[in-house]
Amino acid sequence: IDLRGIDTSRTKNMGFMFSSSNKLIKKFNFDGINTGSVEDMSYMFASDLTGGPIDPIDLSHLDTSKVKNMDNMFRNSKFTAVNLSGLNTSNVENMNNMFRNMSHLKTVNLSNLDVTNLKYMTDMFLSDSKLEEVDMSNWKNDLVTDLSNLFTWLPALKNIKLTNSYFSNARNMYAMFALLPKLTELDLSSFDTCLLYTSPSPRD
Repeated sequence: IDLRGIDTSRTKNMGFMFSSSNKLIKKFNFDGINTGSVEDMSYMFASDLTGGPIDPIDLSHLDTSKVKNMDNMFRNSKFTAVNLSGLNTSNVENMNNMFRNMSHLKTVNLSNLDVTNLKYMTDMFLSDSKLEEVDMSNWKNDLVTDLSNLFTWLPALKNIKLTNSYFSNARNMYAMFALLPKLTELDLSSFDTCLLYTSPSPRD
């Protein structure tokens, strides 16, 4: 799919734009596309297919300054690598299931994203069977309360980078790191977990 020359400057909704249930898109060309007005990218690349891998995709150059919804954006798609580093996500509120069940995905670079307005991110990487590395360094968020199943059942995952990341309002981390048989090291030293569980002290 070649989108060069198409004027999308007033497009607000790109939800399901390349979502596919009967055809496999192998390559995208987004050079020069204007996404400056887009607010919704939910299910944009989602797929129901079981076909082979697709070329890695780099969306780091897109203007996503007004996007609020990235819910299920890549769910079930067949990309082997996704690079969103440098993307403007300052207004994104929803990343639930964003990379869920991507059967060929090996690496995801989400480092240094502005996620200050993010509210929802459950099941974000659930069941990515070949995922080996996730970089979420420098994620600073005070709004997300539920981190359940964030990195659940990733049998190939070896590295999660959460350096200088925190979710200060997190109350639910149920199964957040469940079923990660190849992960040998995890640094959560920057996490503030004071709201996870409260109870009377022994003195009360």
